[in-house]
Amino acid sequence: VHTPDGTTGDWHDMFHWRDGVDRPHQVTLGGSAEVDTNALYGDWGVYEGRDRLIAKGLDVPADMGEVFIADHFRAILDLLYHSLTKYGRVLNLNGATTDWLDTPEQQRLVLKRATRLAEVLDVEGQRALASWIEREYREAA
Repeated sequence: VHTPDGTTGDWHDMFHWRDGVDRPHQVTLGGSAEVDTNALYGDWGVYEGRDRLIAKGLDVPADMGEVFIADHFRAILDLLYHSLTKYGRVLNLNGATTDWLDTPEQQRLVLKRATRLAEVLDVEGQRALASWIEREYREAA
């Protein structure tokens, strides 16, 4: 799903949302109680995308109003939050800012915003976050 501004689309790794369960009947979505980064990021990186999903052939119930989608920037931050708060470490995100983003400027923007996660993490999570950010910067160099 491509974003309105033309950047690459978002995808959320199944491992983070259902602990690796294949073909789940229910998926936990960003913005839910389990993965809610709105207090940190507001609506940054989120857009209404109902028509975009329908255009991709997805079945969106007619009675469902707006459907909000995260761009890659927000998806990385949401996955990072979920990984650090649920597992205390970063899972499946090594190289995310170099592999999933289009430019070094985009990478720096996401890594700068990622530092805000520290305010909601315990000491172990803060260390894991700092280590991940440092590793992402090194991979880009």
